[in-house]
Amino acid sequence: MTSLKFVGDIAVFGKVKDNLVLGKSPFYLVKEELDADFLVGNLEFPFTVLQEPHFVGVSDEYMVPEQFAKQIFAGVSFDVMSIANNHIMDWGEEGLLTTKRVLAENGIVPIGADLTLQNARLPAVVEKDGIRFGFLAYARSGGWSATKTSPGASPLVKDIILEDVTSLKKKADFVTLFF
Repeated sequence: MTSLKFVGDIAVFGKVKDNLVLGKSPFYLVKEELDADFLVGNLEFPFTVLQEPHFVGVSDEYMVPEQFAKQIFAGVSFDVMSIANNHIMDWGEEGLLTTKRVLAENGIVPIGADLTLQNARLPAVVEKDGIRFGFLAYARSGGWSATKTSPGASPLVKDIILEDVTSLKKKADFVTLFF
């Protein structure tokens, strides 16, 4: 039987970030619980190397230093990660691109945000034992939303979602949406 597990907001800040400095993964206490054929999560804050946020008033708590990536994902095998959220553009295009690159370098498919709306809407399709699982991700609309010509998260718009789900149902046996 194929197992699929989901992790909610992965927010690397406060004591979690303190533990990283001490060499501990955020998942060190629950690694065994996260063992699955497919592990899917939602990354709340972007990875970045920047020192200054893109938006005024954004706390440096709302970012993950890139150097912690390997340590964060050590011992857990995420397959897909939603990055569609209101923080994905806090560190601008650099934060978005760094996040996508860091996830890919760790074997994780990012969904829900990109340099254009068309690309932000692209699904992830993963297969196990002949079963295809499709994933899409959206965030409520705001200054972090992607447009035809600007980066950001795929917006939570009914017509867009219906179009994407209809298309994905042709490629996947099961469709999962992240909001």
